Amino acid sequence: MSASHNELVAVPGGAAGVHALATGAAAATGLGVPKPFETKVLLIEGITVAGTTHVEGIHELAKSLDEGVRLGLRHQSDNRHDRWSVEVLHPTGAHLGFLPTGKNDVIARLLDGGKTVFAQVVGVRTVNNWVKISIEVYLND
Repeated sequence: MSASHNELVAVPGGAAGVHALATGAAAATGLGVPKPFETKVLLIEGITVAGTTHVEGIHELAKSLDEGVRLGLRHQSDNRHDRWSVEVLHPTGAHLGFLPTGKNDVIARLLDGGKTVFAQVVGVRTVNNWVKISIEVYLND
């Protein structure tokens, strides 16, 4: 039974769930309530995750990265090398690398603004000992 605009609806998580819905943090709480007219917007096409050669266990992590797998993005504003540094995260939360410098400033600002920005795996291949993870970056708007 669906609720009309005059009916009460139980929200999982009580007050915290209501706060998550109101602030847009529903996906982080597992509520997963879609926006009525949500659109997936391609922001960056076909880039390679930087720094994978420095990630311990990258070969094992890469085994689970099939095409279409969604990856998290997190702005590391305290990074002393690049204030717009955006970390790329495996679905388990493990560090995979970073968005390349020069492709990260707009993404970092969108993340800081509370927008839902994520990456999707386009391909993974190993060149010598380098795991090359190709991704596209999207905005849910």
